Amino acid sequence: MMLLSAYGDALGADHETKDAIHPAPFPEQLPQQTLESEPDKWGYWVTTNELGPIAKGVTTDDTAFKLFLLHPWLQQILAGNSQLGEKSFVQFLSELKLTTPQPDWIGSPRNAQIDSWLEMYRASEVPEKCEFFVPNVPTVFGFFLFLELAAIRTHYKPVENFRYFRDATVLDQGYASTATGFLVAITSLAFSSDPSKRFDLWLVDQSKNLIDELVSSDLDHDAVATIQRIVATMSELGEHQRGRSPHDFMVAFEEAVLTPPNPPFMTEPFSKPVHDPFRMLAEMYAATTYAEGDPYEAMRAAAFGSGDSDTVAAFLGTLQGIWFGEHLLRQNAHLDEGFEIVENVLNTTFGVDLNRHVDLFFNLRGESDSSSHV
Repeated sequence: MMLLSAYGDALGADHETKDAIHPAPFPEQLPQQTLESEPDKWGYWVTTNELGPIAKGVTTDDTAFKLFLLHPWLQQILAGNSQLGEKSFVQFLSELKLTTPQPDWIGSPRNAQIDSWLEMYRASEVPEKCEFFVPNVPTVFGFFLFLELAAIRTHYKPVENFRYFRDATVLDQGYASTATGFLVAITSLAFSSDPSKRFDLWLVDQSKNLIDELVSSDLDHDAVATIQRIVATMSELGEHQRGRSPHDFMVAFEEAVLTPPNPPFMTEPFSKPVHDPFRMLAEMYAATTYAEGDPYEAMRAAAFGSGDSDTVAAFLGTLQGIWFGEHLLRQNAHLDEGFEIVENVLNTTFGVDLNRHVDLFFNLRGESDSSSHV
């Protein structure tokens, strides 16, 4: 889960913030990155001083956020010192800023990102509810905060997980909560999946089943209806683009979804074209269907896009990493080589031992059976 998410983050970083599909063919291997002299809270947390002027497999804030902000908070929850919720997270961020991270140079971008999140929280129009949504706040934050937690509540029914994470996500406005609850519920199902089935067929089937359950339960009717249209239209788009290059696929996605005033599954424009959670879901379903169950090709397709391409690929990596598992993923030569590169960057540059982070989730998983913390 964490390794393929970091791989997608590094793979898509080369195309992040681009306004349109890049005309050059995407490299077969992880792209080389030219780093800045100072770290960027919303981009690379490393500098030329720590990694050198050009390197492969460099992750961005999408990975650093989880490893250095989210996971320390989960440690506090495991210790019984915090509970899952926004107010707990806000308080924890304030306290975390006073600690010295390892390695210590991470403190600069980490604290700058903490300041940005806290400023957004304080700007909320209803601070007593601690709602997160304010103008210009990325609506994908709910995915950031909750998607990995699907690894903890795998023994709950999909609709129960949908309710739990939707209700926990007052971080975003309107349908962002529904999108988060839906994607976390699907991700939790991936743990008990049969990997002999093709991933794209499994994803579409499970999504349709969950949608049917949500409709019969009369939950979030309008937003769920939009997700239903996303699954249908984006699966069709992906199927029609099979056999074409990832570049051609993303051009078709842009023309169908991003260029018109309204995407084909909505009656209004995206709230934020780059970060809109429905845009994220649409890109994930289209790329997955286009790739016909090939995890590497799905990652390339998602990472080739304009906008927040590394974030989309990181979310898709979380889901695919759970479904395929490490053994099957390492049978793909491209992914296996990329894993070694990314894991080396995390280990040697950031000082991250992913096994310790895996242990955290196993412990939280056991805690969730006997505690209300998670």
